[in-house]
Order: sequence, then C-alpha cells, then structure tokens
Amino acid sequence: MKHHICQITTVHRRKDGRIFYKECLSLVEAGYRVTLIVNDGLDDEQDQNVQLIDLGGYTGRVKRIVFAQPKALLTAWRLKADIYHYHDPELFGIGLILSLFGKKVIYDVHEDLPNDIMFKPWIRPRLQRYIARISAYLEGVLARRLAACVCTTQTILDRFKSAGGRDVVLLRNYPVIEGSKQPVPCNDDCSDRIGALRLCYAGGISDSRGLRQMIELAGATQTRFCLMGPLRGVTIEELEVMPGWQYVDYLGMLTKEEVEFEYCRQPAIGLVILLPGYGYDEALPIKLFEYMQFGLPVLCSNFPLWQSIVSDDECGIAVDPEDMPALCAAVQELKEDPDRFKAMAVRGKQAVREKYSWAAERTKLLDLYKSLL
Repeated sequence: MKHHICQITTVHRRKDGRIFYKECLSLVEAGYRVTLIVNDGLDDEQDQNVQLIDLGGYTGRVKRIVFAQPKALLTAWRLKADIYHYHDPELFGIGLILSLFGKKVIYDVHEDLPNDIMFKPWIRPRLQRYIARISAYLEGVLARRLAACVCTTQTILDRFKSAGGRDVVLLRNYPVIEGSKQPVPCNDDCSDRIGALRLCYAGGISDSRGLRQMIELAGATQTRFCLMGPLRGVTIEELEVMPGWQYVDYLGMLTKEEVEFEYCRQPAIGLVILLPGYGYDEALPIKLFEYMQFGLPVLCSNFPLWQSIVSDDECGIAVDPEDMPALCAAVQELKEDPDRFKAMAVRGKQAVREKYSWAAERTKLLDLYKSLL
C-alpha cells in the first residue's frame, strides 16, 4: 500500500513551481500517493497523478484565516495522510494542531519570515520589530515540535537549527532540468539573431522587485522588454505613463511551459534587479537559475551572494540596481558583443546542469520522507 502524502497551501498557485512541479511530482515518481490542498477556486482535479482538492478560492488574509484555514484543517484531517507538508507561515496553527494529535508534519519555509515582516508596507513600522520577534519565536516553537522543517536558503536553515529544530533540511529551489523542453533554439546559438535581443523578467511584479528600473532600462536602451507575472501593488494605468512602457510587452500570468517558450523564443537577457532594503540579498530567486538553464545571460543586483554566482560561473553581470547608467552599460555590452553573450549563455546552462539542478535536492527530499516513515 502506498504511503499517502498531503501537501497544503492556501496562498500559492496549484501549479507552483516548488510545490507542484518539484516536490509533488518528485514524490509521485518515487511511488507515493500525493494529495495537494489548494485555495484558488479552480475546482478539484487530478493532474499527473497528483490529486488536487480546492478549498474554494478565498482571497485576502481575513477570508483565508476565517474560511480557508478551517476547511484546510478539516480536509487534511479526513485524508488520514501519513505525512502532512505545509507551505505557508499562516498555516502554523494547522501544523501545530496536527502535530499535537500525533501526525507527522513538515513545514516548508520558503522565505525568511521575521526578516520579511520588517519590509511589509501594511504593518506599521513601529510594530514591525515586535511582530518579527513574535514570528521568530513561533517558528522556533514549531521547529522543535514538528517532525521536520525544510528551508530554501542557508540563512533560514541556520536560524531553524539554532532554534532547536528536530530535523532541518536545506532544500534549495533549483530548477528541474530532467525532461525539460526547449521548444525553439535557445540563446547559446544566437549569433544571427542578436539584433533582436530583448529583456525578460518572470515572477511577481512590484516596485521592490525593480519594476520601474526595468521599464526605465528598456526605454533608455530602446530594447523590447518581455514582462511576465502578476502585478502587485501597481496598476497598468500607473505604468503606461512611463516613457519606457512603449517597449514593454506585458504578457500577464503564464503557465510554466509558456514562460519557458518566451525564454527561448529569441535572444534575451534575464533581469533580476531587485532593490536593496527588502531582504532579498540572502534569497536564491528561482528565476536566476531558470534564466541560466535556458541560456539567458543574467543582469542581476550586486548582492554579494548573487554576484558570486554570476561571477564564479561567468554567466552574467551584477550591478547596483539603482544605478541606471551601469544597467544601461551592461545591456549595451551584451548587445555589442555577441560572442560574450553566447559564452555567458553556454556557461549558465552548464552551471545549472552541474551545480544548480533539482536532482540533488530531490534526493534530499526523498531521504527525509524515508526517514519519517
């Protein structure tokens, strides 16, 4: 009889790259029965042998807490799974309740919550420090109580270990390269198409993630800019008045396959120019490695961790994200030097194959599950 795994999220999309494509599918391939509880209003379905149960699509924190979380707990309880694996900090109550009743629970820590709270605009500045301390204390309680915690970065891992976590595992959010499709020639074979070079960004779109800098960069360098993802805290009407918007092709929310097609459709530079002061400097954004995977030279913020990656592997350029002349110079360098562009594309793909693929993380995930069963 197959062991039953229940993954739970009330915030992320059902086809989230880490939750569905990496963890759920890895568990299915290893022979587990997997159910994913989601909250997006798109109904129940079965996809690639993962059973998805929809809670109804409650939006906003209050509705998620009042309606989605009780339904998630009741649904999870009825499943009688062997292991419960949840992905959102706001579900800590569900994790704690399940663990108190003897269930094996894993907390998947995607982000450094106490640090993130310090930059939440909807929390009053004078309250941020106190709420951050409370969240760190609660996560410490969970780390000692739950069966295991998996963390996306070394910084988060160290914090949970210092809090006395019972079983803390580093599970970095590297891309899946086994079986990935590249529907058109990718950027490492682009010398005859370099004149059509464009900029690309995929992911959550907000001012803190360098949105206005990217649009200004497209205008200043007169370069088409493919922008993909959900707008957060800004509207199209606000952006349309920017001079650089005429160079933007905003595609909205796309599927994983559609994003990958855009990466490969024509030569492009992948942008990760997130702004300082928002806690991004210790993060490992998946888009950085996906750009490398599909042969996009990277233009990223000069945070020490990110700079070491693109410098060591010679697959991109790291600059101050608030220094527009430096950003423009980096784009012009790659426009004017097709050989350098191609070399970066090749080295980026090689680095992902050798160092930054999901394969090693998958092994750690499966080893953790085996140890808990």
